[in-house]
Amino acid sequence: MNPEDVKKDCVYRAASLICLILLIVEIVGGSAACSILLLTDGVRLFADYLTHYTTNKSLSPCWRYAEFAFLFACVFFLWALTGVFVFCATQRAISMEFKIDERLLLIISIIAVLCNLAMLVMHFSKVLKPRRFTPLSDFISVRAHQILHIFFNHGVGLFVFAAGLLIFINPSWNIADTIGTYIMAVLVFANTAAIINKLVREIRDVWLRRDSYDRI
Repeated sequence: MNPEDVKKDCVYRAASLICLILLIVEIVGGSAACSILLLTDGVRLFADYLTHYTTNKSLSPCWRYAEFAFLFACVFFLWALTGVFVFCATQRAISMEFKIDERLLLIISIIAVLCNLAMLVMHFSKVLKPRRFTPLSDFISVRAHQILHIFFNHGVGLFVFAAGLLIFINPSWNIADTIGTYIMAVLVFANTAAIINKLVREIRDVWLRRDSYDRI
């Protein structure tokens, strides 16, 4: 690796570590603040991280299938968790008998914004790589799509801060926590759908490669 690639790799690793720490703080803080929105946003960020997770292509087919199975298990776990959060948010909206620590919610929502910024750094360290053996038109199209996805996914993350600010200003507006939970749940399912699509393609490639080897 040349010095520039080493530098980018260091930035990516540092951003990953910072994001992981902030993600843990957001989940713990969401539990303490009794905010389902923060918990669902934590699930969304973890799903987005898995979207950009790169499987180890140097492993044997058996170990790669084990890795795929683990990632599928993570996706199903995220679905179950999101379903529970949506159910709880709906129950809250019906009863309207819940209390949120608005001060803690505002503090953690600011941390959530920082976590989204860390994810932006992670993604741009990959998106802005130079093209190799790729037509310029295809390169621009793919990169534009990736950049739009990044800004939309993490731009919506600012809704967490907006909801936290609204509830801090007027605690009676705590319905914003439920509305935000629904929005984040949609993003969780969108991100996990991208993960499954990516895994299916990789499984097909491994299977076709193995089938070609057996024929030879």
